[in-house]
Amino acid sequence: MLERARNQEEDALAEIYNQSSSAVYRVIKVLVKDEDTVYDILQDTYVKAFTRLDQLQDESKLVPWLKMIANNTAKDLLKKCKPRYVRR
Repeated sequence: MLERARNQEEDALAEIYNQSSSAVYRVIKVLVKDEDTVYDILQDTYVKAFTRLDQLQDESKLVPWLKMIANNTAKDLLKKCKPRYVRR
């Protein structure tokens, strides 16, 4: 399946999404409470992953790899949105 996904075959990409999206969603939901933002990060995760499939060597590590991308994407967003306190 991974090789087919690397060739951007839609059915393989859809299969990866269908098999992993609920687990990836839960990783993001722990960090982000806003539902719309969770789905934005979920989408960003799969866009990043599907454009970098050549970096994944072991198909058995696909879901952990996706979770790591989701976790990093969520944390990056939280860093950008973190309120800044200004000293006076």
